[in-house]
Amino acid sequence: MRSKFNGKFWWDLTEQEHQQFPGDYEAQVGQGPATLHSEELSARATAAS
Repeated sequence: MRSKFNGKFWWDLTEQEHQQFPGDYEAQVGQGPATLHSEELSARATAAS
């Protein structure tokens, strides 16, 4: 069974509805690439520089 957004299938949504009801792929891609914990900077490290 396919998921429906606002009672419509994904391919039946308007562009505005695509933005209002993003699917899993759009939500994940929209967050950007995942940062490795080892590459994160702490607030203390950025304040000192």
